[in-house]
Amino acid sequence: MRNHIKWPLFIAALITCALPPALAGRVDVTLSRGVDTTDVDRRAVFALWVDYLNAEPAAIWTDPDWNAAKSRFWRDFDLTAPFVYQTVGDSILSRYEPTVMAIDEEAEGRFSIRTLFYSEGLEPPADTQNPWAIVRVYAERVDGEWKLRNALGVLTHGWHRPAIGKITFVSRPSHDFDVSRALRSIAFCDSISDIYDFFQWDPFDFYITSSREEADEIIGLEYYLDGFQWGHALCSQDILISGRGTEWYPNGLIQMVATGPSLDPHPVVRRGFAGWIGGWDKRSYADNMGEAAEIVAANETISFEDYISSDWGVDFAGAQWFPGAVLCDMVFAARGAEGIKVLFEAGSKLYEGIESTLGLDRAAFQRAWRQKVLEFSR
Repeated sequence: MRNHIKWPLFIAALITCALPPALAGRVDVTLSRGVDTTDVDRRAVFALWVDYLNAEPAAIWTDPDWNAAKSRFWRDFDLTAPFVYQTVGDSILSRYEPTVMAIDEEAEGRFSIRTLFYSEGLEPPADTQNPWAIVRVYAERVDGEWKLRNALGVLTHGWHRPAIGKITFVSRPSHDFDVSRALRSIAFCDSISDIYDFFQWDPFDFYITSSREEADEIIGLEYYLDGFQWGHALCSQDILISGRGTEWYPNGLIQMVATGPSLDPHPVVRRGFAGWIGGWDKRSYADNMGEAAEIVAANETISFEDYISSDWGVDFAGAQWFPGAVLCDMVFAARGAEGIKVLFEAGSKLYEGIESTLGLDRAAFQRAWRQKVLEFSR
């Protein structure tokens, strides 16, 4: 089992606890005039939220040794954290000033907190990246104290939760649950773990929503600059969310299965494996590669290295999937499942993994990779 706290729990933070002096006051949080500051509960909830924003939210998510004993906050109460804050330190929060837009009592003893992250006076081209996000979390009174909880547990309360094998499918009562597709997903996951027996995956909850917007909304992302994806694989939380409205989401299923305590793959390998096996945009890897080949053929300078440095300069939805998918394709052809294991275990030493599986140095691999992509030309 992964060492984490499941979402129904609350952060272990009390508003009576003072911040360490080094953290106090670092983040400037604005309170909207629309929030009633004469209300003692709202003031307490606001103070608790400010405490959290001053506790380096990204650090909680990026520290592999994090545990509740080291922090006053549960790790997963804010499911928006890995999207909104991204980096350790105050770079995001210093650029985008948090403004608490509303603290609304939605039920007795429970408030929602809506926060806008916006920056005044950004220079071009950064001015197009505004606002950064609008997030929603909740505060709930527990044993007389206010504690924070994520939006997922609140917004999906009362949803149906049939469990089949290692997957619990979670959907609105109005959703027409498709048993055949659910069984197909289970069989798909089992087949992957049979072929790649080094993956060690935990049971997970598969949330089915009807749109990309809803897939973001249920984790508390009411708006996010890079949001509205078709799904989120929150592997460390054992949560998969799909906006496809169906029990079949192979790309996300692969991301949930392709895990293990000793595996920390390079992002290009992690995304690539999911794209190679699970496809993207409702099409298989092979069906998608014609479009990718056209883009690579049209630009002689585009290389695999460009993807590593995020320097594509083209607006192509498959850019996050196909470069690593082609790599996985090449390695499997050369070394089978054992080669994929080497890639996953290589971690940040990506090119060492490539050389040990394909026998190619960096320059030779770049040429071979491009040639492989062009083989898919229509």
